[in-house]
Amino acid sequence: MNREKKIVMLGTHVDGCGGIASVIAVYRAAGLLARRDIVYLPTHRTGPGRAKVHLFAQALLALVRLLAGGEVALLHIHVAINASFWRKYVFFLLGYLCRVPVALHLHAGRYPDYYRSGCGPLARLLMRFAFDRARAVVVVSGELQAWVRTVSSQGRVVVLHNPVVLPQHAHGAEPAPARAPATLLFLGHLEASKGCHDLLRAMRTIVAAVPQARLLLCGDGQRDEARALVAALGLQANVDLPGWVDAGERAALLDAATVFVLPSHAEGLPMSLLEAMAHGVPVVATAVGGIPEAVRDGVEGVLIAPGDTAALADAVLGLLADPDARTRLGAAGRERVRTEFSSTRMIATLEDLYEKLAAREARRPGARERFDEKIG
Repeated sequence: MNREKKIVMLGTHVDGCGGIASVIAVYRAAGLLARRDIVYLPTHRTGPGRAKVHLFAQALLALVRLLAGGEVALLHIHVAINASFWRKYVFFLLGYLCRVPVALHLHAGRYPDYYRSGCGPLARLLMRFAFDRARAVVVVSGELQAWVRTVSSQGRVVVLHNPVVLPQHAHGAEPAPARAPATLLFLGHLEASKGCHDLLRAMRTIVAAVPQARLLLCGDGQRDEARALVAALGLQANVDLPGWVDAGERAALLDAATVFVLPSHAEGLPMSLLEAMAHGVPVVATAVGGIPEAVRDGVEGVLIAPGDTAALADAVLGLLADPDARTRLGAAGRERVRTEFSSTRMIATLEDLYEKLAAREARRPGARERFDEKIG
């Protein structure tokens, strides 16, 4: 019996942490998976090792069954770096060997550094092989697009910015009694490369000028290291570490924040930054990765160099002292998201890519016969 072929998407479990999970959550909320009848196979989740292995095995078995039944029209694989890339490589190889078109969707801004310093010759060869043999490589920023083209012969490297659902109301449009006069918000993985240590060091200067300033350092990762640095800097009264927060909690925190701060050393296009802009929160961030493609310095936010804690403190204090600037930057950021990064716009771009890849597959002579021979 002939069965209708489906798009199979692979990525992090939607209950997990990080940018890929946030993107998938937007796809679900916008109705993409249901509208396209997409099969979503989570390959990784937070939790004990046994649960991770079980989920990976489930996804692998499900894909093998779908391939064996001739039900896969396209594999859309969301990948980051390190273990995320090599876990997904197994699924890429299955699709490639069965002649199913694969779209590799790269999310991590640190791919160039990982390729150069984190991979040996064999790993680099395998990475290039995947880039070259995929039907398309999808990236979240123009910077990543340029890099992929330097290491790969892939002719279809598509920029697809991360999608954001625009809240109905902007920051400050409705009363928020809980909003403190100076609440700084960080959302992301807690590690030095995300700039959270730089932010904590800058907080000493900020608190010296604005004693009531409060920082919410929200995220998973190296929380013990962050707590130790908070104690060493004497910032216990000004810094809270709530851990990872879900979508509803993030929205409430963004509505109550004065400034959103993300001083990363490397990025793709952070979902937390786009969510802050969508809420109309003024942002202070670093000019790395895809951030300058979303935030123009002095227009939608303030951009600084990574690692410059003095400039970071100055930028935050400047906004805390200037409510008109906060309003202007916040409104411009929300408008930028509405016109350039809304879920409606980004998902339409993705669906257009699906159509192009499907049309290209249909034009390949004998593609179905070769597929049936391979899996038969």
